[in-house]
Amino acid sequence: MRAWLRRLGRKKIVMIILSVILLGIVSLEILSRICPVRPRGNLSCAVLIARYVPSGMLSQYGYSNRMFMPDGSVDSAAEVLKDRVFEVDGRDIAGLNGIACGSYAFVSRSLPQEARKYVALHEAYHVAGMTSETAVNYKAGANEPLGMVMTVIYSLWYGASHTAPWDYPCLCGGDWRLLKTYFMGMGRG
Repeated sequence: MRAWLRRLGRKKIVMIILSVILLGIVSLEILSRICPVRPRGNLSCAVLIARYVPSGMLSQYGYSNRMFMPDGSVDSAAEVLKDRVFEVDGRDIAGLNGIACGSYAFVSRSLPQEARKYVALHEAYHVAGMTSETAVNYKAGANEPLGMVMTVIYSLWYGASHTAPWDYPCLCGGDWRLLKTYFMGMGRG
């Protein structure tokens, strides 16, 4: 094996590795554009708020089915975490890990404990006024690094275990799209 590598030369090995990486990225980019976005179930902030938020809290924080409050909200993430993040059945949030709805945030109970803490903080930052997925992701990840890693691993495992093998290429394209949005700042938000 070493003799074969020596004959090939370092420059050629580096070029082969870079070519494989480039081909992989181009393939993922093509898949992310040609594969349809996986449909989510019916998701309604109004239903989530009505089902999970106590009525007394509605009068205190208001009722809004907007996905995000405007930037510059005076609410801090710590205040939101204290009493406005609710753990919900994953089916109620259409398979998402979490969602911010106006003054409230909802997190899937099906996540591992550390991942739930990370997702709760992530959504609390949204409720507090941050709209950039990438900025929120890194800020929450700085406070809950294990939770961020567990969320990524759980999401990849869940997606692969609930997808037919022949749909894996599109699953990879969708995961590439999410990576660009949440970690590279190249998607929505």
